[in-house]
Amino acid sequence: MNYKVRIIVKVSNTKFVRYRVSNLLKFTNYLNHAYADWRYMNVYEYTSRRQIASFTKKNPPKTAKVF
Repeated sequence: MNYKVRIIVKVSNTKFVRYRVSNLLKFTNYLNHAYADWRYMNVYEYTSRRQIASFTKKNPPKTAKVF
């Protein structure tokens, strides 16, 4: 089974971006390069769209997968 989550990231005062991601650590590294001032991200289950985690720039994910 392919692990995927939906992520919504606040990248500025007025802009949000959405992604489908399978590795949170690689995605966080990408965010740090593409959107250096990103603030927080909410992680949702891909199928049910239930929120399963929330991370900030100061409190990033520590594992590649949430569950």
